[in-house]
Amino acid sequence: MDQLLAQLGALFLGALPSAILLIVLFLYLRVVLFQPLQRILDERHSKMGGRELKAADTLKMAERKLQEYNDSLQAARTEIYSSQEQLRRRLEAERDAAIATTTEQAKAHLATVRRQLDAEVAEARTAVAREATQLAASITDKLIPGGRAS
Repeated sequence: MDQLLAQLGALFLGALPSAILLIVLFLYLRVVLFQPLQRILDERHSKMGGRELKAADTLKMAERKLQEYNDSLQAARTEIYSSQEQLRRRLEAERDAAIATTTEQAKAHLATVRRQLDAEVAEARTAVAREATQLAASITDKLIPGGRAS
């Protein structure tokens, strides 16, 4: 057993410089390589994180502007539809008024024409009755000469 301990002690003493060298190498790499690399990665992450936040803010602003644009577009469409509806109603009212005016004028003209026609019919009847009386007298005179009973 002493021999085994002696061999382990010799092995440990032989491995000790390698272990110290490994620890020194670890500390050296940590100071020279890993800390600067970590600093660069942290700096890169902070810069990229800022860009990501800025990109997210820009995206939110673009979405807000798009929403404002859509809202204003909808308002403009509503206004246009409203003005078209008002124009349609106004034109419909004007058309109805024109139709009513024309109808009244046509009725008035028709009444005037009917009165004139009634007057002409009455005048024609009077003329026909007068001519019938004259024709009857003329026929009576021709058939019965001097036989007038008047």
